[in-house]
Amino acid sequence: MLASIMADVQKNFNRLQQELKDRSLSTTIVESGILTIIVLVTLLGNVLVCRAVYQSPRLRTITNYSVVVLALTDISMAVFVLPLVLVVSILNKTPFGHLFCQIEAYTATSLVYNSVLTITFMSVNRYFKIVRSDQLYRKIFTRRKTMLMLLVIIIVAWLGPMNAPLQGQKFQFHPGKMICLYSYKQQSQANFALLTFFFFTLPYCITIFCYCSIYIKVRSHNKRIANAAPSTTNNTTTTTINRKDINITKTLFAIFLVFTLCMMQLAVVDTTEFYNGEYKLPRQVYVLYTLMCGLASAVNPFIYGLFSPAFRSEYKRSLCLTTVSSNDEASTSSN
Repeated sequence: MLASIMADVQKNFNRLQQELKDRSLSTTIVESGILTIIVLVTLLGNVLVCRAVYQSPRLRTITNYSVVVLALTDISMAVFVLPLVLVVSILNKTPFGHLFCQIEAYTATSLVYNSVLTITFMSVNRYFKIVRSDQLYRKIFTRRKTMLMLLVIIIVAWLGPMNAPLQGQKFQFHPGKMICLYSYKQQSQANFALLTFFFFTLPYCITIFCYCSIYIKVRSHNKRIANAAPSTTNNTTTTTINRKDINITKTLFAIFLVFTLCMMQLAVVDTTEFYNGEYKLPRQVYVLYTLMCGLASAVNPFIYGLFSPAFRSEYKRSLCLTTVSSNDEASTSSN
């Protein structure tokens, strides 16, 4: 029975490897071109995010510490992982040896874990800011404590994949995904369930709880404002602060939502492979899997720019668009 399963796994592995090798030139160009765009956009966009926070005092907030950590995680993905996938796509095979494969898989897995935990941390931060008392928020989320908590998240994320080498398991190149990852035939159900629960199920439950609590709180707040006397609604300080916090929360919720949409296929494909056998799905599904994971690292800067005027302004300044606009306005007024 076991020999039959292993033979089936090897057969599907060989099929995907052959399909990778036999791709047409047009398919190679399209897949490699999309990967190149994702890498460049991820690098440029997230560097702009880091530069915006560094340059603008109004963006150097407690909340944006986690934004910077997420941006650095995405930059790391674009520097250390995605270029290797691009090389495989261009060459139609993996040129990397066993050791390089282990490093690539460990790095990619750790960065995904780090992104998930950081996004969960963002939701917890917003929960304490919106739902709980401001005094409690200021007590927990000081600059020093926030940096310490983010450091712990990074350490936990990078220790996460350690269970594989400690159990004698080896990461393996996946010709469909064009990247080295966990080999599910080496994993026990208990180990897979533990990793899934700790790095996906639990963080997502916490995040959903936080944003649902925030939604209920904001809805209740809006009802009180609508039913309050005009003299009460003229309290501009409280209203402005609440509106600012709500806008920040909307931005971070959008990050969570888009990340979830991009990574949803990861959960579906990996679970299917674990329980139904590796390498059985069509190659196109695996390629989309890789592209969506890469896209998750590229979209965040666009979300910040869409929801935050402060980030949008810093983007323009970084791209020298502010200077150009000022010159245009000056020439227009002189005419």
